[in-house]
Amino acid sequence: MATSATRPAAVAGDFEDAFDHLFARAYSLALAMVGEALLAEELTVETLARTRVDWTRIVRRSRPDWYVVRVVTLLAIDAVARREPVLEVTADPDAADDDSGIRLHHNEATALRALPRRRREVVALWCFGGYAKPDVAAILALDPSVVEAELELARVPLQQALGGAPGDGSP
Repeated sequence: MATSATRPAAVAGDFEDAFDHLFARAYSLALAMVGEALLAEELTVETLARTRVDWTRIVRRSRPDWYVVRVVTLLAIDAVARREPVLEVTADPDAADDDSGIRLHHNEATALRALPRRRREVVALWCFGGYAKPDVAAILALDPSVVEAELELARVPLQQALGGAPGDGSP
């Protein structure tokens, strides 16, 4: 993920000029989170529709692409949480998972939705978006110490919701 706070040239002008860059950014994140191409595309289209409506306001930000990242992350959490839980069965239970993406599952999405919005956004961008803590702070316009505090405050409720014990090393 980009770590620079400078505006990418691809999002400096008209929405139409920035579309390809924004689409690629939103789609890759949505696909990593939901794991289904069609759903990822729907979330990306919804994100870009919202972006287009507010483009004159969004383009004035130092990083308009971070708005897209934030919106698609929240839409992905909601989409996964609304799904019915599915039991996944593989032919070989000992087979290694070769998927490099981090998938957001129903239980995780439900646990995230129970958190206050800012805490949910911090956790989602850090855990599932793959952003470094300073980038999460920049995307959400927060002080880095607030990001640290939000992650710490989310730890126990998420561990309880996901069945982990506090202090066992799970997120």
